[in-house]
Amino acid sequence: MPPTPDGDVRLIQSAVDTDGIPPGSTTSTTTISTIAVKAGEHATIVVALLKSMGYVELRIDEMRPGLLAIGGSLEETRSLLAMHEDIMHRLREKEDQVEVLLSRADNLAHEKENPNEQIVYEAMARSLNTAWRELLKQLQLRGYLLHDVLEFYILFNKHQQLCHQISRAGSSSGAGYNELVDITSKAIGQGATVIAQIRTLGQINDNETRPKEILLACEVIERAMLRMALEWERIESSGAKVEAPAVQQVQQVQQQENTDGTALKQIEDWLARAEKRVIAANDYGLSVLLNEAAEQQHRLDTLTNCDPIRVDTVRSMIQQLVDSIHRKLNLGQRIQQFYGASNSMSSQLDMMEQDMRNANAAMAGELAPLARQKASVVIAEGRDILGSEKLSHELGRAISSRVAELESKLNRLEQLAQERSNESAMRSSQMVSTLSQWLQQTAEPFLAKNGEMGASEQDGARFVQTHKSFAQEVVNQDSEIQAMYQQMGHLGDTDRRTVQEFEKRYETVKRNLEQRIHLGQKFEQVHKFSRDLQTSFSALSGLLDSNQSQINDNVAQQMNNVFEMIQETLGQERSQGEAFISSAQHAKQFDSSLQVDNAIQSVRNILEIHHQKLTEITQKWTNIEATKSADKKLQNVVEEIQIWQEEVIEIIGLLENTHISSTKESEGLRRRVQEIQDTVAKQSQRITQAKSSAQEEQLVRRIEAAQQKQLYIQDKLAQLQKKVNTIHETLIEEEIREVVKAPEILAPLKETTVNEGSRFEFAARIEAEPEPTISWMKDGVDVQQNVDYHTEFVNGVATLTIEETFVEDSALYTVRAHNSGGTVESSARLTVVARSQADQSLAEGKPHFVKQLQNVSVQEEESLRLDCVIIGKPEPEVVWLKDEEGIREDERTRFEFLGDRCSLTISRTAVQDSGIYTVKARNAGGEASNFARVQVVPKAKVNSFIHFRCFLNCGN
Repeated sequence: MPPTPDGDVRLIQSAVDTDGIPPGSTTSTTTISTIAVKAGEHATIVVALLKSMGYVELRIDEMRPGLLAIGGSLEETRSLLAMHEDIMHRLREKEDQVEVLLSRADNLAHEKENPNEQIVYEAMARSLNTAWRELLKQLQLRGYLLHDVLEFYILFNKHQQLCHQISRAGSSSGAGYNELVDITSKAIGQGATVIAQIRTLGQINDNETRPKEILLACEVIERAMLRMALEWERIESSGAKVEAPAVQQVQQVQQQENTDGTALKQIEDWLARAEKRVIAANDYGLSVLLNEAAEQQHRLDTLTNCDPIRVDTVRSMIQQLVDSIHRKLNLGQRIQQFYGASNSMSSQLDMMEQDMRNANAAMAGELAPLARQKASVVIAEGRDILGSEKLSHELGRAISSRVAELESKLNRLEQLAQERSNESAMRSSQMVSTLSQWLQQTAEPFLAKNGEMGASEQDGARFVQTHKSFAQEVVNQDSEIQAMYQQMGHLGDTDRRTVQEFEKRYETVKRNLEQRIHLGQKFEQVHKFSRDLQTSFSALSGLLDSNQSQINDNVAQQMNNVFEMIQETLGQERSQGEAFISSAQHAKQFDSSLQVDNAIQSVRNILEIHHQKLTEITQKWTNIEATKSADKKLQNVVEEIQIWQEEVIEIIGLLENTHISSTKESEGLRRRVQEIQDTVAKQSQRITQAKSSAQEEQLVRRIEAAQQKQLYIQDKLAQLQKKVNTIHETLIEEEIREVVKAPEILAPLKETTVNEGSRFEFAARIEAEPEPTISWMKDGVDVQQNVDYHTEFVNGVATLTIEETFVEDSALYTVRAHNSGGTVESSARLTVVARSQADQSLAEGKPHFVKQLQNVSVQEEESLRLDCVIIGKPEPEVVWLKDEEGIREDERTRFEFLGDRCSLTISRTAVQDSGIYTVKARNAGGEASNFARVQVVPKAKVNSFIHFRCFLNCGN
């Protein structure tokens, strides 16, 4: 817990909110609240209110020094006693403050509506009050214990000094020895009293470590007592050693001079003297007589020539003497213990009287019974000694005087307690009159005058504020009221009945006041929900009316979230409203001046209006969602058609470039074209139906775009059909002749600009039958003899590669293909940019290939990867093409863009993947492109065109 300033007394109420603790529940122990008192650096008391196993209890959780800390020496005990008196002084200074805090704790129970909570907090208040009284009682007992321990250590130290003096003198006789006997007896009696008090005080508290503390505290006193006993035995044994030689001499003389008769006569003479010595002997003298009696009994046993009857008579008389000595010794110990207890009790009563003069009525009421409880034991012991023991006149008078002194002090203490009680009763009577007048003239009229709650939020706010202001006045009065309750035991019958009646009326005022505040706050909360809902309704309604065309999926999801939030808020409003109506109707039955009819009707109107509003907006949103759902379906249809259109255009392009060499192949191609035409007709019909149903402007524009592309497909398909028919007719005519196909360039050369030092490759895809002869020209000059240029013609692709380009490589390059069917050419210009110009272009941000594409050759079914590094600012847009046709990602084809690195990956390659692959990069600074040749080698060495023809024939 946090440290407390010196002398501060605080009640710390934890923020524990519980609906009650069911009987028999099994829970861990929880601290609900504490009272902490601190004095100086080393003295602390913490009282904790605990909740465990369904019950609430309060106990001392921490006490430093401990309740049974008594010290191991005179100095330690003095220090503990000083700290104890300091903390008691501080407690007396703060007693009024604690009383107020305890009263406030008691008031917590009245602030709870839940009956279970009331039980918990009432138990807490009672436990706090009881434990505080118990704490004061324990501290009083602790003070008395420390005074007795201090007296014990004073006697102990005196005993040690006397033992040291006797040891140095070497004699066990004289005044010092007798004083040692008295001091030892007093110290042992005081030690026994302290041990009894330790055990009594230790059993008051149920602390689980208390048995060990009792054992340790008793052990401290017992060790000191044992030390004194050992010192006494040492002194006594040394005295016995001094007397031993004299006794031996006497015995020798008796053995030599006395006969048995003489010895018996000596024993009888000793017995006569011993009976007189018993009367005046102290405890030590009695002990000496017991030793002498034992010696005389032993001498009797050795007499053989004496009259047996006379010997038995003497033996019996000696035994009677021994019994009387033992009785006197026991009586002496009892009287010594009584004197020790009476001295201690007298000192305690003196201290209690001093405390009583400074105590209030409550403290006085605790001290008087405590004094009676403790003093009655000692007084009863004194009276029992007087009545049961045979005492000398002087001793009896001394004990009677002690008993009378204790009774006088006890009566004086109880008289002081009664005076304090009477004074408190007078003050309490005045307090009862003042508070009753306040209740009758202020509190009850306030409730009667301010019972109307109103119908608007402003009315509710005024209602709550007015009652909260008066509640503060009630809180200010509450400490005095609780103090009045505490003083009920000191009031007369009339005032007590007045307080009992006051308590009923006051609790009614507090209950009605708290209930009104609670009702007003509920009324305000309903209006707050109403205001928030009204704002949400207005915003949502305006949005639905004005922006239906802009409600996309994200907005629709947000709208659904808004509806859920509004429905949740409306549910809370209804719950609050119904709770308010129920509470108001219930409160009206017990608060006759409370007027809530207008407020109840206001809440009912709010609930009805908001329910109707939600129904209207929900219907509007349902209609919008239905429209959006229909548009979504149409949008899906349009997207499917658009995807199909892209695929058909790609297929048409592929079919347009298909080489047909037989009538069988042309016939299959004609059937494929017809199938496509049938599909086109169906898709056109779907587009028409979608357009007739579409309402959203953007969707209509997409459908119109799809219609335009559909017309384009129909035109391309008509051209393809015409071409296929012409080819078919031609093939039929030429079927009987040898097929010779003139060279045809399917992918011509392209104008290209590269940076100086880059690798570059021209590539053209050429189809011919038989395979043509390929030649390359630079500005019209054959490059065959130029070692810097490498040419190839593989699988229908003619390439010219320059491993490192220079500015002088800029020229017009021409590829020429020739066979028996004819000759075909394709030309393109290569521009090599000087390094200085390239750096300038790079600075300007134009796309630039830092790493070029490389030709790739892979086996069929393997994966291929083309990658390059492109820089440009701003970041360029990258497009991949194959044989001048755009490439789209699918399950086999994947694009990757990581920083400046750009790559194309194709998994499970097929022969059809062979061709010229181009990558284009474009930004605001310009455009750059790069290409490479890809060759997919079939597993079986079959020409790729035969595979495609097989595909067409399989389609048949």
